[in-house]
Amino acid sequence: MSLLGLLQLSGPPLQWSELPSQHNIVNDTIAALLPSLPYLTVLPSCFEWNDISSLAFLARMPQLREFSVDLFDYQLEAETHQRISAALATFTEPLLNLTDLTLNSVRLSQPQLRALLTLTPQLETLYLANLASLCDLTPLVPVTATLRSLAICWCNHADFTADKLLLLQQFELSLLNLEESLGARAAVAGVAHSAEL
Repeated sequence: MSLLGLLQLSGPPLQWSELPSQHNIVNDTIAALLPSLPYLTVLPSCFEWNDISSLAFLARMPQLREFSVDLFDYQLEAETHQRISAALATFTEPLLNLTDLTLNSVRLSQPQLRALLTLTPQLETLYLANLASLCDLTPLVPVTATLRSLAICWCNHADFTADKLLLLQQFELSLLNLEESLGARAAVAGVAHSAEL
């Protein structure tokens, strides 16, 4: 049975904490039904983004702990990138229980990313990749107290100088991944990470 068929079954709510692996492609119709799963806490990169018109369903999923927006797909339409990025930029509902967030190839400005992170007061793990606008770490200020794992990957266009990296000293990180982002610049700058990475 398809995922849509399972979600439309009558009876008590399904007790899924994540979508079954054999039924993990989410389109607009399925996304609208996800809030009917009260135990669903994990939404990895399982979306057919060309068929997603809105992220409004997230506002009705207060239990969500892990969410991924991965737009690194050469088959995605340009309008899709703009629509999903705009949906993230204008999202205003707090994601109070979200602890793990992935953003890959989304088009958010520095202020828009910071505003989004302001909605995630419990965020512990953040993966950022291919963000063209990321030029320093100030958008991460809202999650300084909670963030424990940070990855900034393939953002090698960003000019991270020593003074821009000093913000890392305010985090108590147990894991830091700067793959293909800061590289030799961080090494040359000699920034000391007080979190004892």
